[in-house]
Amino acid sequence: MNRALERLQVWDTRVSCLLAHQVRSSALVHVLQASSRAGNFGISAVTGLLLAALGTPRISFRFVCISLLALAVQKMLKAGAPRIRPCLLEGGPEQRAPIPDAGSFPSGHALHVVMCAVVVAHQIPPLAMAYVPLAILVAFSRVALGVHYPADVAAGGTIGAALATLVLRA
Repeated sequence: MNRALERLQVWDTRVSCLLAHQVRSSALVHVLQASSRAGNFGISAVTGLLLAALGTPRISFRFVCISLLALAVQKMLKAGAPRIRPCLLEGGPEQRAPIPDAGSFPSGHALHVVMCAVVVAHQIPPLAMAYVPLAILVAFSRVALGVHYPADVAAGGTIGAALATLVLRA
């Protein structure tokens, strides 16, 4: 198992560095930084308000509760799996976004934005056209800005999708 994790770490580091080093345009960096900011916990607050206005009270309440659970799960996993961010490695990519906490695994931004996108796609389908591309852009931005590995983003998105199913359960 350790060998597999070592290979994942090597692959993750290579992809992180390669992707981050390909982003050279300052305009693209600004777009990625803006999208990254959109994926913080604030996306959950906006989604909660939209669900309160356009969804059902039950779904809105469940979403708020699961969003708070998501934040707790994210913090617990980061504390339990202290993974150094790629930008903090010697020879790693440049840090182009603020680091909200020390742990890299999982990506909280990906967790929250994917959770929101899945819930919105089911509850307010017309808004999925905005949420789904945003989720993809936020996930990409976290790696391209040097603050996460692809596995961090994949794990965060998977956890976010799983938590979304709790919100949507009948």
